[in-house]
Amino acid sequence: MAQTGRVFGARPGPVAGLCASGLPDSLWGAVDSMEGPPPTPRTTDGLARLTEAKIKHGKFTKKKRAEAKRWAEQGRQMRGELKELESWFVDRGHLSKNWRDWF
Repeated sequence: MAQTGRVFGARPGPVAGLCASGLPDSLWGAVDSMEGPPPTPRTTDGLARLTEAKIKHGKFTKKKRAEAKRWAEQGRQMRGELKELESWFVDRGHLSKNWRDWF
């Protein structure tokens, strides 16, 4: 039996003021100017403002940033030790060179 009436999920016809992509006509000028990477602060004043904006609300306080750096350093150290262990096991024949393919 054929369905009659509106199909669920169907969209109505085009809306005035919207382009085919769905963006309002007024945004096309802004889209055209968004070419290349976003501008980044290059001066010491700009970098200071960026840092202040990041730490302003407490998510990236100096204490938390220092703790994150400490965890990152520990992670690098652990990965280095694991790499040494892996090469030791492979050199002595306890692991084959393609042991990672097992997983």
